[in-house]
Amino acid sequence: METSELILPGIMIGIILFMLVLGLFNRVIAKLGLRNFYRHKGHALISIAGLLVGTTIICASMVVGDSIEYFIVEETYNELQLVDMTVTEDAGNAFNASVFTALDSNAVVNELTDGMAPLYAQTVTVRHTTTNQFEPSANLIGFDWQADSAFGDFLLPNGTGIKGNDLGTNDTMINLELADNLDASEGDKILLTYSMGGTYGGYGVLETRLLTIRHILDDTGKARYNPGMGMGFGTYNIFVNMETAQEMFQQPDMITHIKVSNIGGIEDGARNSDDVQEALETAIIGIPGAGTLVAKAVKQSSLDTAKAFNDLISSFLTIFGSFAIIAGVILIINIFTMLAEERKSELGMARAVGMKRKHLMQSFLFEGLAYGAIASLLGTMAGVIVGGVLIYMVNNFIDFIDIQLPFHFQLFSLVSAFSLGFIITFGTILLTSWKISKLNIIRAIRGIDEPTGQKKGYMMLVIGILMTLMSAIAYFQFPDDITVKLIAPSGMISGIAMILWRWIGDRISITCASLGVFLYTYYAIRTYFADADNNSMDILFIFSGVLIVLSIVLLIMYNSGPVIHAITGSVGRVKKWRPTIMTAVSYPLTKKFRTGMSVGMFALVIYMIVMLSVFSNMFVIDVEDETLKQGGGFDIQGETLSPVMDIGNISYFDPTWNITIQITSIALQNNLTSYTQLTQYYTLDANVTDSSAAELNFGGLNLDEFMRMSRIYGIDRSFYENKSFQFSTMANGYETEAQVWDAIMQPGSTKVLVSSMSAMLMGAESGNHLTMKDPMTGNITQEYEIIGIFDQSIMNGIFMSRENVMLNFGMAGMVNSVFMFDVDPAHDVKETAQQLESDFALLGMNTLIIKELAETTMETTNSIFALFELYLDMGLIVGVAGLGIITIRSVVERTPEIGILRSLGFKRSSVRNAFLIEILFVATVGVVIGVVTGIMVSYEIFNVMISSMGGGMEFSIPWFKIGYVTAIAYIATILCTIIPARNASKIAPAEALRYVG
Repeated sequence: METSELILPGIMIGIILFMLVLGLFNRVIAKLGLRNFYRHKGHALISIAGLLVGTTIICASMVVGDSIEYFIVEETYNELQLVDMTVTEDAGNAFNASVFTALDSNAVVNELTDGMAPLYAQTVTVRHTTTNQFEPSANLIGFDWQADSAFGDFLLPNGTGIKGNDLGTNDTMINLELADNLDASEGDKILLTYSMGGTYGGYGVLETRLLTIRHILDDTGKARYNPGMGMGFGTYNIFVNMETAQEMFQQPDMITHIKVSNIGGIEDGARNSDDVQEALETAIIGIPGAGTLVAKAVKQSSLDTAKAFNDLISSFLTIFGSFAIIAGVILIINIFTMLAEERKSELGMARAVGMKRKHLMQSFLFEGLAYGAIASLLGTMAGVIVGGVLIYMVNNFIDFIDIQLPFHFQLFSLVSAFSLGFIITFGTILLTSWKISKLNIIRAIRGIDEPTGQKKGYMMLVIGILMTLMSAIAYFQFPDDITVKLIAPSGMISGIAMILWRWIGDRISITCASLGVFLYTYYAIRTYFADADNNSMDILFIFSGVLIVLSIVLLIMYNSGPVIHAITGSVGRVKKWRPTIMTAVSYPLTKKFRTGMSVGMFALVIYMIVMLSVFSNMFVIDVEDETLKQGGGFDIQGETLSPVMDIGNISYFDPTWNITIQITSIALQNNLTSYTQLTQYYTLDANVTDSSAAELNFGGLNLDEFMRMSRIYGIDRSFYENKSFQFSTMANGYETEAQVWDAIMQPGSTKVLVSSMSAMLMGAESGNHLTMKDPMTGNITQEYEIIGIFDQSIMNGIFMSRENVMLNFGMAGMVNSVFMFDVDPAHDVKETAQQLESDFALLGMNTLIIKELAETTMETTNSIFALFELYLDMGLIVGVAGLGIITIRSVVERTPEIGILRSLGFKRSSVRNAFLIEILFVATVGVVIGVVTGIMVSYEIFNVMISSMGGGMEFSIPWFKIGYVTAIAYIATILCTIIPARNASKIAPAEALRYVG
């Protein structure tokens, strides 16, 4: 727990203690405030229901973040166990075992560690010789049992510990998960197939090794350690003697990993990672020939990633729910404003008998304290439930990668959610109470509204001057900060309007300020959003939406004449409806602040729903089009663990039968119309030298480490001729795709393509230049020009001709490991893919059906947007519930007016309809503002940020989706308001006229 995380609980406790002390010194005031809470139980219940939504959203976000962090942390501890650090070669190559001896004897390193062991790890394909079950990719791990004993024993399924010292030259131990996949038992024989080479996976001639299973290990402890990539996925380990592994790959006295255990246990060992890493790096510098070795704090890095993911997910979901939170804040203001209106006479009499303004404010604060505490508590409980629902939804759309997130939350997260919800509620109530306390005693007792257009005091002038000066200072002090460039000018516009308010009145000043803020914010979206980085995008997204929507709301509220004229000039012309409609429309527009808050609350939620609908519609893919784009006309992508020269001509030696066997594939010969073979290589530190794109940073995750290795694909003309691959962009000077292909295929060409995903992560654009580091030599290659962004998501990396890969990286340009297959329409694609995997199982062939990938992408995208829509639906609940609460309050507040209307001849149905039309009018204004602004802003964001991404995305408006969401909102609004409206119509005239509150 970090000190910063204690700030929110500290503020909450400080507020509570302050209020307790205040209550002890002002017991009468405290009792008055708390009495109002339990005196109106129905109103309190409705108010709490509206207040708890913000806390629910915050808590649910934290629960999801906690669940993801818990998953990563537990997987880290379970997989790594006592392994805290690793020492590996920078490119993954093998290095001399003398490095281990030198590090193991280093005095400084020994003081900080309690174990160190060498490993020789490579990837192999394994086949059971009896059941013929295959696993295309498994980890072969050669270990030294004596050194490895420092990391504990291997465990058998019965719990017995073994060291593995009884393994012979051709013996092995495999983990239980691999044994189950192979249907293997102790004593069975397995055949390993692999390629020669120094890198992880290697390349070269196909080799085999026959091993006898001596032990099957339980999937706990050391048996789960995966030297490759495997967290949360299947881990298939094959353990052999160090000498056996080195002999198989003809690398005597070589190792690929050194694993290190820091002083301490499984969980606390990672704490000293910085010191151990420094000691290891210092020691490595003094070892001859070890300059390319790197020490990595693998456990601490994984734990940091878990924390970053927690922060990222929690922040991301909270940002998406921020509009619902803001709507909740507006609802709080409305609730307490209406409470004050309802109790105006009571408050005026209290002031008349000697209660000071500060006492009035304190009374509301004590009442608000009760509301806030209960609402935050219930919101926290509801957030846990919503978080569980979100975890369930997440598991549904990631089930294809065999990961199930646990439902988990930390108690401190609940405390933080409660604290933040409580602080937001209490802070809003504090500001509202201050405003309420400034009522005029005489007007309050007589129930007279505050006059409009009265001469303003100097407070507004002072606030306006301060706001203008502070905004101007911020703008000129931080001219490059995009967030400041968005908010500060709006602050200056508002400050100037507040200064002029005293002389030109509220209507003109608010109209000018609203129009100015709207126009500037709209300009800022079109101008600044393209340069925004990921750290400021969330702030820009929230503030731009709030400024756009609320400025339009104020503009309409303070220029309501045209609105009334439009309504009365259309539906108001019907003589029968005119009195009801005039009554329904006139009242809310006389209460501009309250109505504006209600409209703004509804408009903000609709605005966000419209934007999400537009963007989700934009990313909806057509499966057939996506299949053609990703595959270019090929149906299957295959990737082999063992690279080969020619997939149509492969043989291997089978020691079981002591013969050389030629691999024949009926599917390759009969089921395909064509296929192409691609070389695949890796480069270290692919670096775009002239990128102007903002650095990608997601929640503190280090993407530099993620992107330091990039794939290089070597292609020939069979890859693209007569195919339909697409480009997102092309460099200047290239008019057609054919020109781009010809340019990269020229012998010795320094022109390359980059996939769209890699381009985004590296910040690359067409026309940029990049350098690459050869993993074998560690040298920087020549500079390359990116002449096109290849619209791809299944093949991510850098594309050049096969000949140029060989020219720049040697043997790697000759062998193939990626294949694209075009299936004859007469044959089934799925059956062909399965047959290819079976035929080339010894190569570790894995196939991907491109159409299935497109379908999975569509399902995943839809699920993600459905997740966000769930969040926004909570905001819609706030808006609808808010209108219901407003209606209930209005009935109580306007009881005398109802009596007058009934006395003048209004029927019960007319009173009921007036309330319904009034609320529907407010909802309609909110819907119109939300829809119009949502479409406007999403269109500009599309033009500025998304249209340049390529992929054939077009801006379109999902009118049907917007329509049914709006219809649901209207139906829910009517359901929430019809009961109080009916109750209002049933009030007897005499009873209503005698009502005194």
